[in-house]
Amino acid sequence: MYQMGIDISQQQSKYIHVVLNQSFDYVVTVCDQVYEVCPEYSGNPVRIHCSLPDPSDVHISDDARQRAFQRVAYLLVDHVRVLYVLIQQHQSSDVTDGRTTKELQ
Repeated sequence: MYQMGIDISQQQSKYIHVVLNQSFDYVVTVCDQVYEVCPEYSGNPVRIHCSLPDPSDVHISDDARQRAFQRVAYLLVDHVRVLYVLIQQHQSSDVTDGRTTKELQ
């Protein structure tokens, strides 16, 4: 992410239980394992899942692993751009009812 001009050095992953009591308009998952166990949140948020490969699972050379992380970073940026557009469209249409991304497109 640093190579893309995005500083995430102060960021850290959060476990699901840390945010269980919070309310969200949207719940976005990028990991298939988390998606499978993601709990229901109050307020019936729109659930959006973007399945991204886990570059840490790559059991190859350091150079190839670095390229895998770069590919996932670019995919993540693309997904965030699409997500931003979908949320803007969704908010302007003012319809939620717990619909999935597929239903919002």
